[in-house]
Amino acid sequence: MPSGTQSGLKLNLHFSIGEGELVRIYVDFHAARSVKRQPQRGRYSMRPTFRAYKEMLSGSLSGAVSDINGATIPNALVQAVAGTDTSATLTGADGAYPLVLLEGTYDLSASAQGYTTADTTYTGLEPRAGDGLAGYDFVLSAD
Repeated sequence: MPSGTQSGLKLNLHFSIGEGELVRIYVDFHAARSVKRQPQRGRYSMRPTFRAYKEMLSGSLSGAVSDINGATIPNALVQAVAGTDTSATLTGADGAYPLVLLEGTYDLSASAQGYTTADTTYTGLEPRAGDGLAGYDFVLSAD
């Protein structure tokens, strides 16, 4: 609320948002705390008060992609498919990947250039908001 030289609205958030989290943020106007009656002056004053909170929308799946000798495979493509929607990520230099997903049911697969697609596919995975599901590893064979 602009006042004098101040401008904008400032909120004190009593929560944090972590890396890779998908959240919905709500801002609620608190009328009972915002409007004050001043009986001695016969009027009301307003000091807007808001409450902010978050709703976690995402969970995550993670794992690693390596070859049959145990060497990590950087830049491997990991895909999570839910119906007609696909979410994907590439593995890092260490072959590891995190995949942040909205709640749903997913089939997870991995592939990399110069390698045969993994014969392992995880099906029916159901990450829920706040889940951090790990250990979804893949082993690829060289072409």
